[in-house]
Amino acid sequence: MQAKIDELRNGAVSKNGETVTFEIGAADGSSYPFSCSATDIERLVLWLIGLAQLAATNRPEESQLSPPKVLAPIEARRLALVPGRTPDERMVAVDLAGLSMVFAPPASELRTLQQVLAGMESIASSRRQ
Repeated sequence: MQAKIDELRNGAVSKNGETVTFEIGAADGSSYPFSCSATDIERLVLWLIGLAQLAATNRPEESQLSPPKVLAPIEARRLALVPGRTPDERMVAVDLAGLSMVFAPPASELRTLQQVLAGMESIASSRRQ
């Protein structure tokens, strides 16, 4: 039986920070409690992202999902550019409160980001003067 997710609720973290719990509320009214160690969150998130990427490659281009209507920024504690798996690849590593994510954006996107950041710095410098 497959249940459609209606909401995620009752999220909690143990006092020692080692376990997280939440419930998955289904559209049919049923509820599925879930818990895992905090260290398993990274594995779970990466697995879900992998499934989302696979689903995106199976959808026709015109039916790709649109950007979220509500942005919920996640605080990044550290950010670094690191060498990639090939000499031409660069990766962006982000530490999200203990959850490490590594992204491999196309080189063109990194160049665009570099230009945007340089422009932002130029604007900030002119405002300081």
